[in-house]
Amino acid sequence: MMRKITLDGIRTKSKSQSRFSKAGARVSIFERKGLKGKALFKTIVRRVIQFKEWLKEIDNYFNEAIKRSASITATKKIIPIEAKIILIKDGLSRTVAEQEDLEGFLGGLYFYNRYPEKEYKRLIGKTNCTTYGPGRTVLRQGHPLNAQSRLYYVVTGNLAVEIETVDPVTLASHVEVVKKLGPGDHFGDKAIIFNEDRESTVITLSDVILLYISKEDFDAILKESLEKIWSQVRRATTELSYFFGDWTDAELRRCSIISELITFQEGDLILGDGYGKRKNAHFIVEGQCSMIQDIEVEERGNSWKLITSNDNENTDDNKRRQHIYLQTNMFSKGACFGVGEKMDNRRYVAESDVQCLVVPQYLLIAHNRFETYKQFLESRLFSTEQLYSNFLYSRRRLEYKSKKIDGSSMDNPIREDRINDENTNKYRHTRLGEGDLGLPIRKSPSRIMAELTEKLGDDYEVDFSEMIKKNEDGTRNLMEIPLLIAQSTRERNRRRNLERTLADGLEFCFKLEKHKHNLRKRLTNLKNENTRLQAELYETQDENKILKNKMKDKDERYNSLRLEMIEKKHENIESQMKIFEMEKEMDSLKSELNSARFDLQEARRSIKKLQSNINHLKSASLIADMRDSEYVENFYQFTINEEDELREIHELEESALFHK
Repeated sequence: MMRKITLDGIRTKSKSQSRFSKAGARVSIFERKGLKGKALFKTIVRRVIQFKEWLKEIDNYFNEAIKRSASITATKKIIPIEAKIILIKDGLSRTVAEQEDLEGFLGGLYFYNRYPEKEYKRLIGKTNCTTYGPGRTVLRQGHPLNAQSRLYYVVTGNLAVEIETVDPVTLASHVEVVKKLGPGDHFGDKAIIFNEDRESTVITLSDVILLYISKEDFDAILKESLEKIWSQVRRATTELSYFFGDWTDAELRRCSIISELITFQEGDLILGDGYGKRKNAHFIVEGQCSMIQDIEVEERGNSWKLITSNDNENTDDNKRRQHIYLQTNMFSKGACFGVGEKMDNRRYVAESDVQCLVVPQYLLIAHNRFETYKQFLESRLFSTEQLYSNFLYSRRRLEYKSKKIDGSSMDNPIREDRINDENTNKYRHTRLGEGDLGLPIRKSPSRIMAELTEKLGDDYEVDFSEMIKKNEDGTRNLMEIPLLIAQSTRERNRRRNLERTLADGLEFCFKLEKHKHNLRKRLTNLKNENTRLQAELYETQDENKILKNKMKDKDERYNSLRLEMIEKKHENIESQMKIFEMEKEMDSLKSELNSARFDLQEARRSIKKLQSNINHLKSASLIADMRDSEYVENFYQFTINEEDELREIHELEESALFHK
């Protein structure tokens, strides 16, 4: 029975709201505080235009006949209309029943069920839905992240991922479409997980419906659990130091975020032809697994034929074909597989509880080790022809053993070991008959036992007496005696071979221990060398820090000296300006001095004239009577004034000399 849908709604006191409530449509997505009149109407119209594609599904939802029809397209039924109505509501306004319905609708998507149940339910509760028309930009390259940044899941439609690059020579930008996204793909999660800027631009190619989760909700729900998983993966990478030993901290962090630890139970199929994560390398952290390879053969009487992919036979011949499964290789802790080797007719099966570190292959390709391990693994695996030859050998051996057990060759038994022929110097299979041991068949049991003991000696561990006691007539088991002798000879040769093998093994173990001791010694030396190099590295780092500090001090001193030099330059310029002004004053003083000298020379000339006049007057009338006393006083005053002028001229000359 179809569940009734209620749309929580517009809670304003307008007349339009009452009409909506009478119709039973209460849509909480239109509820905005402070929206009234035209603004509310515009919001409703924009929402209707945004989700207009959903109107095509309403008839399918309410019409049971069309809903049961097979003509409903799969793209329109990925998320039903009732789920979309719940998704466009805010997460806080959803009821418990609506949350349970969403878990039923979205719980089957891999985007959610790859996380633990508790986390993915909370994640579904924070999921919202949006739509875009063709040609819209969803993400833009280079945009920084914030709390409202989103990661998206594509429900319907197609999108293109573009990366813009700039030519370093011409500085021309070039846009390249690197990937196309469709239903089931997700994008935007890489930047949120690594906390980086958007590295590409995503543009819609058609009408799309997207589910999205904000960065804030993603971190709040999954950050703690993901960090635990990342720490476990990080520990696993440290145990696999032979592969991840030279990776940087940033690369290990990236690997721990992208990779995952998967546990397989005994008997589980880990990886195979058309099964498992074939684009990921598997590193065994714990447990043991084996490789199972199969070949297709056809039985043709007493022979077998290997069937290849090029063989196209009749259906009657297919009835005689069968698949043979062979366990060829064992993989233990530290081994890796899934590095690009051929997976045709090959499967990896867990022999016990196995924990694998699954790493994407593109991370390994960046370190140039991917091809090396691929070639190494291919060299250790068996080809189809080798498996077929081993199969034939095992079948022939089984047939031979079955013939021996059935006793089909009792009348004329065959010796299995090889005897060296002195004449031809070749190995040949010989038949063991009565002439080989010189034993007549028709003799009494006691005589047969005595001759056997005398001829073979005491080394053989065959108790003929028990056999003879059971058959006192000596006719029933006499033909079995050569076979028992051959078996005892074979056992003695096998024992000697085992002793030689054991001695060789002990010698090899001794050499191995010696080599191991040398390796340990070498490892100790390498560790000591590494410790010494680390100490030297620390010393060089300390010296580098000291040199950096000295360089900083020198730079500061250089800057201070440079500032002082600039100040001195300014002072020098100011002093030069002062000197220039003083030179101007000197020029003016020189001109004044020259004029004063000229005046002084004129005054001296006048004084000389006056002195000559005085002398003339003194000589003319030394004893003449001065009739007029006022004339004498005026003349005396004139001479005093002349002497004052001479004194001032001398003072001016001294001041000019002082200024110079």
